[in-house]
Amino acid sequence: MGRRVRAAVLAAAVVGVGAAPPSAAAPAEGAPPQLRLAPACVGGRPGHWAEFEQDGTALALRSDRSTVTLAPSATTPRTVRTVLPGPLAGGRWSLLGAGEAVLSSAAAADVPCDGWYDRTGFVRGGSNDPWSPQRVGDLAERPVAEGGWEVHRGTEGALYVRPSVPGTRGHVVRGAIHEAYVRHGGPAGRLGAPLTSEVEFVRAADGDGATGAGSGVEQITVGRGTAFERGTVLWSAPTGAHVVRGALAEAFHARGGVRTTGVPRGEEFGPLVRGGYGQVFTGGTLYWTPATGAHLVRDGLLMDRWARQGWETGELGYPVSEQFGEEGYAPRWQHFQGGSVYFAKPSTVVVKGAVREAYRSTGAEAGPLGFPRGEEERHGDGARQVFSGGTITWSPVTGTSVEFG
Repeated sequence: MGRRVRAAVLAAAVVGVGAAPPSAAAPAEGAPPQLRLAPACVGGRPGHWAEFEQDGTALALRSDRSTVTLAPSATTPRTVRTVLPGPLAGGRWSLLGAGEAVLSSAAAADVPCDGWYDRTGFVRGGSNDPWSPQRVGDLAERPVAEGGWEVHRGTEGALYVRPSVPGTRGHVVRGAIHEAYVRHGGPAGRLGAPLTSEVEFVRAADGDGATGAGSGVEQITVGRGTAFERGTVLWSAPTGAHVVRGALAEAFHARGGVRTTGVPRGEEFGPLVRGGYGQVFTGGTLYWTPATGAHLVRDGLLMDRWARQGWETGELGYPVSEQFGEEGYAPRWQHFQGGSVYFAKPSTVVVKGAVREAYRSTGAEAGPLGFPRGEEERHGDGARQVFSGGTITWSPVTGTSVEFG
C-alpha cells in the first residue's frame, strides 16, 4: 500500500480521538493498522493510551521527541496497547512507513489529569485501562464553574474536578444520585463536594448482607451510593435516591452502612421532641437525639408495640439500645428511655418504672426472673408483674419486693 493511502487511513482513525474503541473484528490479513487513542494519566501528567490492531508485525510511532515501538504479544498478536507521554494536541507523529499525520485531542486541553472525558461522555480515572469507562452521557460543549469545582455535565450525570488542585481526581456523579445532588445545591450546597465516584453495593445471591462489589461470588445489586463532604446519597430501584447526613450519617456508617441498615426509604424527618431526628431505612428506622445518640428500631413486633405506646412522644421515649435477639425469633427485646419492650411468646410486653429498676437489679432477662410473662397489673395502690422465674410487686408505701419461683 502506498504511503499516501496509509496516511489517510491513519488520519481517519484518529478523527474519533478519545472515543471508546468499537468492538470491531480483527483486521484482515495485510490490512493497514487501525489506531485508537484515549486520554490517560501518565506519571501524573496528561498523556494518551494508544491501541493498534494490525497484522502481527511490529510497528513504531515517532515524534520530534521520541519513538515508541509497538510489538504484538503472543497472547494478543493483533492488538497492542501502549502509553504515549505528553499531550498530543498539535503534536506531529508518524507511523513509520506510513507517512506523517497530525494527531490531536480537543478533550486533552480541557480536562485535568486523572479525570478525563471525551465528547461521547466517557470518564476515565487515573491510569486505569481507558477501555473500561464510566459513562455520564453526551457532554456539554464547555465545563462550568460551580462552588470552586469544574463541572462537566452530561445527559446521564456529571464529572466534578477541582481545577485549583492539579492532579486532583475527578469524581463521577450519575443518574438519580446526581439529580438528588443537584436538588441539594451541588458543590456549593448542603452536601458539599463529592469525595468518591459512584459505588455499587451488592449482596450474595444466598442472601448475605450487602457490601461493596468484587467479592468473586454470585451477587445481586442492592443499590448505589456516592459520598460527599457532608453526607451520602444512596439509591436503590425500589426506594429511589435519598440523602443521609449529619449525626444520622455518622451512625449509619458506624454501624455498618448498607450491610446492616439497608438503604434509606426517604429523607430524614425532624426536628422531633427533645431535638431528635429520624430516618427510615429498609432495615428499620434510625433515631438520634443529643441525649441518647443514634439507635435503630427494626420493623416488626417491637416497633409495633413502641408505636402503640406513642412513639418518641409516649411514655417509652426514644430508644437507648439496639435490638437484642434476631428478627423472626423469640425472645428479642429493646430498651427505651422510659421502659423496655420484650417479645417472648405469645406477645410483646413492656417493663417500666420501679418494676424495671427492680428487674434490672436481679440481672433482668439474664437473671433468675427470666423473661416477663405478662403486662404490669394494678396491685392495690401499686403494681405487680409476673416473670417466668418469679414476681415483682411495687407499692408507693412499701417499695418493691421480688419473689422468686
